[in-house]
Amino acid sequence: MKTQMKKERNSNFELLRIIAMLFIVIYHLLITVYSKNPTEIIYQGAWIPLHIGVILFVFISGYFGIKCTVNGICKLVGTSALYYLPLTIYGMIEQDGNFEIKQLLFISHSPYWFIKTYLYLYLFSPVLNSYLDKINNKDRLVLICSLAFISIYIGSSLGDSSLTAGKNLINFSLLYVLGNTFKVYEKHLRKIPSRYLICAYIILNCGILYTFVQGGMISKIIWLASFFYCSPLLIINAGLFFLIFSRLKLKSQSINYIASSMFAVYLLHCQPYLANRINVYLSHSLVNDSIILNFCTVLLYAVIIMAISVIIDKLLLSSFKRICRCNTAHKPREGC
Repeated sequence: MKTQMKKERNSNFELLRIIAMLFIVIYHLLITVYSKNPTEIIYQGAWIPLHIGVILFVFISGYFGIKCTVNGICKLVGTSALYYLPLTIYGMIEQDGNFEIKQLLFISHSPYWFIKTYLYLYLFSPVLNSYLDKINNKDRLVLICSLAFISIYIGSSLGDSSLTAGKNLINFSLLYVLGNTFKVYEKHLRKIPSRYLICAYIILNCGILYTFVQGGMISKIIWLASFFYCSPLLIINAGLFFLIFSRLKLKSQSINYIASSMFAVYLLHCQPYLANRINVYLSHSLVNDSIILNFCTVLLYAVIIMAISVIIDKLLLSSFKRICRCNTAHKPREGC
């Protein structure tokens, strides 16, 4: 099963991971830009097409399937601790030890909402996988409709505060099931010409952006229907983007190599200590009356942040491998 998954994970999906993370980083940086230019609604409107990044990651998990293991849990938690705790402790020392103990509880009180919710999904995935392996078409439709009713309707209509914004296990389960459905019906979905998917994606985003910028009541409706992670238009938007990339045929060791560090990119640029400093530097680099220049600045910052994060991750991985080789060798190697 594990070998089969590796064969199926072609570079097109690894490239999708990179683009999804780029969307997430740009989105977070645009929040800083918007806070300095709240009258420029174009910045807020740009969040909508960028907000599909998280959904794409869950789609990919559902497409390939999560294999819940103790090693996997340890890796998820351990990597999160590695990139969060040292900088958090350093920030505490810098503030003369003024901190709350919950800052060290990086799972239960994590600033990374995605990590907590994905961990819930990871632990719950054996139940989903067991059901999805035995399910028929009718039951699959019932499952999707049931989850969609709870997550999309109740969540988007703000009828339940625990479901608002889609940052919860119910919505992630829906996205996971949809990702699995893309895999199961892949042959049928491939009958849809790629140009139709691309045109639908462009028209949808242009339409959303146009109606949102117009303002008024319609913009509020569009916001509810296309921004939150449980919003129907956002899920459709992400689904179109996912299906477009699923058609590509790429084989690149470089793409695979870079994509393996996307988790580190997320952990580093969202680490509160680093995020605050990034926002300060970005604020000083903005030009209030130049929208195009500010977008270019954000893109440049995003690329630099991702590049530095990848380099740090690779250096740490190389160091850990070297330490492990030294510890497991019967005789220490020269220079270890």
